[in-house]
Amino acid sequence: RQPSRRVLETLMSVTKTIMATFVGNPHFRQPYAANLNQAYDQLEQLVARINVEMTFVEVMDDLQVLEDA
Repeated sequence: RQPSRRVLETLMSVTKTIMATFVGNPHFRQPYAANLNQAYDQLEQLVARINVEMTFVEVMDDLQVLEDA
């Protein structure tokens, strides 16, 4: 099932907030903070995936408008 735009937008907002806290961590991107850095990289991938999903939602919405016209 395709998540709604609102769910995707909320997930994006929460994910970006978490990422911002990582960037503020003094250990961020230090070589010894492997888990922190890996988690941040995974969140970046999630943001990219959410962007793709939101694009799909927009395309589907546009197609629905065209079908309804």
